[in-house]
This record gives sequence, structure tokens and C-alpha cells, in this order.
Amino acid sequence: MGGVAIRQAKQSLVTALDLLSRNDSFNIIAFDDETESLFSLSRTANSKNIIQAKHWLSNLEAGGGTNMYPAIAQSLQQSTSENNYRQVIFITDGSVGNEDELFTLIEGNLGNTRLHTIGIGSAPNGYFMSQAAKVGRGTYRYIGSLNEVNEQMTQLLSQISQPLMQNINLIWPAEKVEVFPQSIPDLYSGQPLLISARWPIDDKEQKNPVIKVSGQLAATLWQEQVVVPQIINQKKTKSSANRGIDNGVAQWWAR
Repeated sequence: MGGVAIRQAKQSLVTALDLLSRNDSFNIIAFDDETESLFSLSRTANSKNIIQAKHWLSNLEAGGGTNMYPAIAQSLQQSTSENNYRQVIFITDGSVGNEDELFTLIEGNLGNTRLHTIGIGSAPNGYFMSQAAKVGRGTYRYIGSLNEVNEQMTQLLSQISQPLMQNINLIWPAEKVEVFPQSIPDLYSGQPLLISARWPIDDKEQKNPVIKVSGQLAATLWQEQVVVPQIINQKKTKSSANRGIDNGVAQWWAR
């Protein structure tokens, strides 16, 4: 990472630091071939620690390669005494060659953490960044220029600091259900939560199956039921295809 990209990354972090409240704690992890942390453990976002972080950032230089694995592994480590709602914001412009390995790492160590990704520079790996955010139950953003840094980071920090609903769970009307995304993220203000699923129709199944949805709304348990109307034995003809019938399923299960 060099040139404009490192300036974007630094400015993103400075903006994020300025948006933290005194109730927050934070840490910064930099990586190239090696991984380096600002603090050994997260610290309170008081003025002293913020000033120290900005000074540390100003001395950060680009160089080396892009070894993401140790940095992501370290960011997902959580002490047994830490019960706070943890958000990890992962910023890079780098290409990724070990995507599957990183997805496995995130999925196996995420716990109650949320991983948000930000792609910067001219050619970040958009596939990895968007998929990592899905596996990490977070969000993905792209910052294309320095002029966008303040707006994008302000929106992100505002969005993730107060999730509208957490720990969303769905109970499906069938045992064999394919679901995307498999790890359901939290619901954030201004961003719809879309979940696609399909399951085989059973002749013994009720005509209008019910999906049970629940989640944590502040300190309250929220529950709702969604009735799914069935259209059984529908024959798709050439004329029906031309009418533009689309229930969204083809977007995921195209053949």
C-alpha cells in the first residue's frame, strides 16, 4: 500500500478516532509482511489515547507485502473478561490469494464480533472484501478517493455504533433449507437486511408455511412470523417467462 492508498487509510482511521465516544475502547493493528499493534490490549477512547494513536499513525509507512492472516486472527482474539459489543473494521487495498483460508479463519473465530471491510485504492479485491463482510456478519464499503473518506467513515461509524437489531435468528418450516447469507448480520439503520432461502416442497407440508423470526431489539426480545404463500406445480411456459415473473430465487440458484 503506497501513495494515495496509504493516505486514504490513514485519513480513514483519523476520522474514525474522532468519532469515538468516551464509552468506546479501541486498538489499531497494522500489517504488511509482519503485524504490529498500537496497544497490547484495547484502551479507552480518551483524549490521551487518541493523541497517542494519531501520532503512531503519522509515523506509519507503507512497505512489504499483504499478509492478512495474522492481522485478522489477532483482531478477532477476545479476552475472557471482554463482554463488549466488538466491531472490527478491516481496511486494505491489497489483492488476496488465500481467500478460502481467510474465510475459514473468520468463520471459526468470529464469536460475537462483527467484521466490517473497507476497500480503498484503485483495485481492491471486491469479491474477498464483500464476502468477508458477509462471513463476518458485517458491512462492506469502498472508498474511491480522499474526498469520500470523511463521509463514508462517518456513515459507517454512525451505522454500526447503534445496530437496530442484533442476534437475528430464523426458524424455517423445513429441515433441509439453503440460506444466503448463512451467517445473518445485524440490522443497521439505512441498510436493508436481505435473506434468501429455498427448500423442497413436501406434499405433507402445510400449504402456507411459516418462518419464525426473532432478534434482540435493545434489551427486548422481538419476534415475528412470516407466512410464505405457495404456488405448487406451477408450469413455467414461454409466455410466463416473457411476463417477467421473478421471485428473486434465480439470483442465487441460477443453473
